[in-house]
Amino acid sequence: MINVAICDDDPIFLKLLEQMIDQIARSSGQFVEFVEFQAGEPLMHYLKQNQNHVDILFLDIMLGGTTNGLEFGQMIRERYPFIQTIFISADIDYSLEVFDLEAV
Repeated sequence: MINVAICDDDPIFLKLLEQMIDQIARSSGQFVEFVEFQAGEPLMHYLKQNQNHVDILFLDIMLGGTTNGLEFGQMIRERYPFIQTIFISADIDYSLEVFDLEAV
């Protein structure tokens, strides 16, 4: 079983991404358990309590609020380096900044 967290402030995209990941996983014989967040703060609280329950994190770069996805990604990389983080965004302006975080 693969434990996947998705953090995106767009609930429609969040569900769509979950469905796509689940379909790909099932086609290769894998099972995925999902946990979803629409903001970074609840994600960070969850990780603090359940850090060993996330294998892969899909993290939106353009999260609403005072901290964006890149900043949350940096905190996650420092505190939980074993979590594989995949940044997602519809905004191309951030495409080069994620390489500074050595993200997928």
